[in-house]
Amino acid sequence: SSQGILKKEISSYGWGEPDICQALIFGNDIWIADRKHGTIQGKNMTGFTGLPASGPGSNEVADITSEGGKTIICAGGTNGSWNGLKLPYMVSVHDGRKFENISSGSHYDAMRAVIDPSDPTRYFVSSWGGGLFMYENNTLTKQFDSSNSPLESGLSGETRVLGLARDKTGNLWITQPDATAKIKVLKSGGTWETYPANI
Repeated sequence: SSQGILKKEISSYGWGEPDICQALIFGNDIWIADRKHGTIQGKNMTGFTGLPASGPGSNEVADITSEGGKTIICAGGTNGSWNGLKLPYMVSVHDGRKFENISSGSHYDAMRAVIDPSDPTRYFVSSWGGGLFMYENNTLTKQFDSSNSPLESGLSGETRVLGLARDKTGNLWITQPDATAKIKVLKSGGTWETYPANI
């Protein structure tokens, strides 16, 4: 209180541990700036609710790409030995007004993204272990891995995909550093070409 009397100790939100930076009491409620959880409202200083804020879903960034008014941030990475960091798969898409965060509980390390310039609602994301993901209107429409495409699983048993680039004719070029055929092309018509070249 303003008299220096302890009114309440907040050691849990009931759904997460606090990492409080600052707080403000307004009436019977408390408003908290939390380093991990963002803005928290505490009704009567008991019922804690996280308030959504438009921002990237992770501060672990492997790649940022922009095209046609859309920006995509990939959360992932590898260590010095090219092993995945096993960061939860997270793609943050900004449409010029707000972020939409896309996650997948069973995959890790979103690495690169490329937006289709002919249709900015469609984009591809590579992952270090889950293969290649295709999205339309921020909805996953196709996942390519070793079971349904020429993408290869390496010694790890994972389908590791890294580099992505579009050419002028709409083909998607893909690199797989730990595969035998390190360069693949997903043609604009949906067929694949494989180049068994060493990089």
